[in-house]
Amino acid sequence: MRQSPHPPLATGTIAPITIADGTLEALKWLGIVLMTLDHANRYLLAGQVPLLFALGRIAMPLFGFVLAYNLARPGALANAVFKRTRTRLLLYGAIATIPFVALKAPLTYGWWPLNVLFTLWVGTVLIELLERRRPQRMLVILPLFAFGSLLPEYWHLGTGAMIAAWYWCKQPRGSSLVMWMVPLAALVIINQNFYALLVIPLVYAAQFIELPVPRYRHVFYVFYPAHLAVFWLTQALFA
Repeated sequence: MRQSPHPPLATGTIAPITIADGTLEALKWLGIVLMTLDHANRYLLAGQVPLLFALGRIAMPLFGFVLAYNLARPGALANAVFKRTRTRLLLYGAIATIPFVALKAPLTYGWWPLNVLFTLWVGTVLIELLERRRPQRMLVILPLFAFGSLLPEYWHLGTGAMIAAWYWCKQPRGSSLVMWMVPLAALVIINQNFYALLVIPLVYAAQFIELPVPRYRHVFYVFYPAHLAVFWLTQALFA
């Protein structure tokens, strides 16, 4: 079933991308596979397969887009989608912190940075504040973006890419697409490659494909800490 998050086109807009629900789930599963391969390379193979590292740079922007697309759907705010999403991200992000810290890489200092679920959490909170359109919202948004984005992986570029993807879904203009491309390209600072930009052709191609992939509501939330725990256990057994 196709459901666009976009309002009717206004002057200056480009045709929005409308993705079937099953295809959107397939994009999420693709992100899960790429993330798992990247983490297997990092935690079990000592990063010896450069291709797996490179392909893994697609995962976070892909998760960010899928989440942003869902948050941009009509009625997301009224139907408490934001509240459910940020609650789950916070809960499972906290659970994942145990194996994430135990695995150590890519931690810089003790527990920092926090895992990617917190990147998505900060992005979700910021998008909710933008969606509510309260006059004083920038007094909260600016410091939260400035300081909150310092805590998780991918920092300001990760949360910025997610917010830009949401804005493009809401306002499908050429300028908003460029706004999304900028943080994706800037992730080269962290990723050491431009593979994050491959999310754009993936999303473009997804509109022409309708896949009957069922939705399992909590699969990503459960899978993230679970797969880290498996890698932690594997390291402990074979160290």
